Amino acid sequence: MRTISCFLLVPLMPTAGFIVITLARDRVNVWEILPAFLMICYPWCWSVGGMAYVGLRHFRRDGFVACGFAGAFIAVLYFLIPFALGPDRFELSRSLLQFPLLLAATGVFSGVFFRSLRGPFARSEKTPSQK
Repeated sequence: MRTISCFLLVPLMPTAGFIVITLARDRVNVWEILPAFLMICYPWCWSVGGMAYVGLRHFRRDGFVACGFAGAFIAVLYFLIPFALGPDRFELSRSLLQFPLLLAATGVFSGVFFRSLRGPFARSEKTPSQK
């Protein structure tokens, strides 16, 4: 149950980050852009974050540092995939270089938030007496 609640709450963190960045750049109505951000963050966090959760659990890495790095990787991957598919569409600028850093910071906080809510989740090894 804790895992499900984490996967419901953690995507709200990058959504809040995107909304703050958008509001800082333009004056827009939050209620108009909120559904779009939720439709991006939830599937991304559930699919890629779910794979990261399974991988971290399998390799018994459930510390705050491992979850923070996984969150940063997932967030930067969100930037790198479209960039790799069409780098000619992006104009090199200071904001282009700041965006992955902001994503990574949001990812670190999301990973640590997930670990804080979820608690330890690494698979425990069964000893011969438990088999």
